[in-house]
Amino acid sequence: MSASKLQVYSSPEIDDSISKEEEHTYSPQVRSFDNNDEIEIIINQRDIWISLFESFIQVDGEFIPDPVPETGGGNVTLTNNAAAYLFENVSYELNNVELDSVREVGTVSTIKTFLCYGKDEVRALTLAGWNDQESQQLKTFNETDNTFSFRIPLSYLLNLPFDYHRIVSGHQKLRLIRSRNDANCFISTGTRKATLKINNIELKAKHVYPNDEIKLTILEGINKDRVISLPFRKWEIHELPSVRQTNNDIWRVKTSTQLERPRFIIVCFQTNRKNNPKSDVTLFDHCDVRSVRLWLNSNVYPYETWKLQFAKNKYLEAYQAYVDFYKEFNGKDRAEPILSYTDYTKRPIFVLDCSKQNEAIRSSTIDISLEFESDNNFPADTRAYCIIIHDRIMQLLSVNRNN
Repeated sequence: MSASKLQVYSSPEIDDSISKEEEHTYSPQVRSFDNNDEIEIIINQRDIWISLFESFIQVDGEFIPDPVPETGGGNVTLTNNAAAYLFENVSYELNNVELDSVREVGTVSTIKTFLCYGKDEVRALTLAGWNDQESQQLKTFNETDNTFSFRIPLSYLLNLPFDYHRIVSGHQKLRLIRSRNDANCFISTGTRKATLKINNIELKAKHVYPNDEIKLTILEGINKDRVISLPFRKWEIHELPSVRQTNNDIWRVKTSTQLERPRFIIVCFQTNRKNNPKSDVTLFDHCDVRSVRLWLNSNVYPYETWKLQFAKNKYLEAYQAYVDFYKEFNGKDRAEPILSYTDYTKRPIFVLDCSKQNEAIRSSTIDISLEFESDNNFPADTRAYCIIIHDRIMQLLSVNRNN
């Protein structure tokens, strides 16, 4: 470090490896955006290099509240993260191979935002329909004519562009499946409901043009069938539709392979929120949970059982795990969590770090089970979410072949 101070004759470094960058618009093959519709956007230019993590989905539409009934009408407003809740599933294909997909897009992106984004970083998600002030309407909503526009980063919806920040080329397909209904996209203070009508969806793709030297190097690698690795962290959601109305339960989530060894497990609970416009779907419920434990075969995480007491404002271990995740996942020294200790009671997200595993787990199939206990019986209509975060590496052998 000190030697660099003495390099008085060193020349400044100028990065001219990219000769040009442009944003290009791609439209769906079929322009039907109703509930349950499948929307496909295709990039069929194999000689074009795309920066996925700098590309966006733009959604334009109308928010149409039902007429006010004579009694029990109430007000209806767009919910936080309404743009993501418009879609049930999103997937990305490269050269006819699916590299990434996300189910329950709204739920996963909501949890991911609270875990992975800092207080300042989340401001950039305003264009994506994120509102960090619950009492206010979404910033990109026009109350005069009830229209909305969202610009959603692909890195917000998918796992691959969140982690992989290099260019890709080939036949590419983005597939979006509309949600079955719009009940998670708005909040009603009464019986009044609403509809969200999408008028247009476009992919705003960042085209990157390397300079001649870099382009030649890339083409030489392609001609020699050099392997391009695409590593990323997959967020795989599982749902327990109804937690038993007891004060403890065991959920056998899945059996995983060596290639999908979990690094983190995220657990959340919701009581009567999904598809219920009277309740904010972006909130979670602590359900007076006392402890949450993860079993990977016979190994348990955390080693010592939590002793949480939400009724007495004592949930230090859970909040510490939430804060630590931000640093560990993003590789940062300092945490900047969105949720304060007080806010955490409205959105308790339980993080179980299982990234350190012994050889026995790494060399066998893994039974993933969750054990949770509460001070009281779990309320009726309580569902549990489990997100398994595991490493995934896809390989691109050439522009025309994948593995």
